[in-house]
Amino acid sequence: MSSLTVAPPPRVSIITICYNDINGLRSTIDSVRGQDREGVEFIIVDGGSSDGTADLLSGVEGVDRWVSERDRGIYDAMNKGVRMATGEWVCFMNSGDCFVDRSVLATLAPALDATDADLVYGRARFCYPDGDSRTLFAGPPERLVYGMICSHQALFARRSVLERFPFAMSGTAADYRFFVEAWQAGCKFQRVETMVAAVTAGGVSDTKRLASVRQRWEILGSHGLRTPGLTFYYAYQALRAVVVPPLKRLLPHWVIRRGRKDRH
Repeated sequence: MSSLTVAPPPRVSIITICYNDINGLRSTIDSVRGQDREGVEFIIVDGGSSDGTADLLSGVEGVDRWVSERDRGIYDAMNKGVRMATGEWVCFMNSGDCFVDRSVLATLAPALDATDADLVYGRARFCYPDGDSRTLFAGPPERLVYGMICSHQALFARRSVLERFPFAMSGTAADYRFFVEAWQAGCKFQRVETMVAAVTAGGVSDTKRLASVRQRWEILGSHGLRTPGLTFYYAYQALRAVVVPPLKRLLPHWVIRRGRKDRH
């Protein structure tokens, strides 16, 4: 009698959320399919796009599960992706974002296999429409009071932690709230030096900078993390959010490019 071979559960779930960005989605699909796919599942959550995304997904290879239906926004889609996932680790690689090269998952696999951490995160490269880029380095969790310590595209979080702390439905800083809640709950963080993702600049937190600063400050208050020193820091960040965007529209492009610095 022959016996059935049961495939082991995936080690990593890559979740891509998208909405009316079919060209960006194609780039992300190509990037994920180009990785070493052993032990990896690929999930796409589309918000009911009207640009042909559903037709693309119905015929594309290399996508394990997908859904195209209306949702309540970015973080609702991310939570939905977590519910669809079966991997131990989850990485969100949104539409238009890519792994920096074909070897990222293979490079990180030994660290994910060996660690007892709950969140493993590395570096990301922010890419601008003019072809310029800058590096966002991974910071220690103690720096969370100042803002995000990594791009969420460079994060691998245990699915159990994402289920324990689902993203809030409102605002633009739910990923920051997730980090803070996990940190205060005693979850273990591990930084790696790997450059993980190439991220398209101009996301929600970039284009709604003042709202993002305000929401991070509110999150710190709700978690008892505000200090007098942070009051001055966030006041300065709010001022920059108001002053810098109109100033950029007036400055020559070469000045703006020189002002882009790698963030630690």
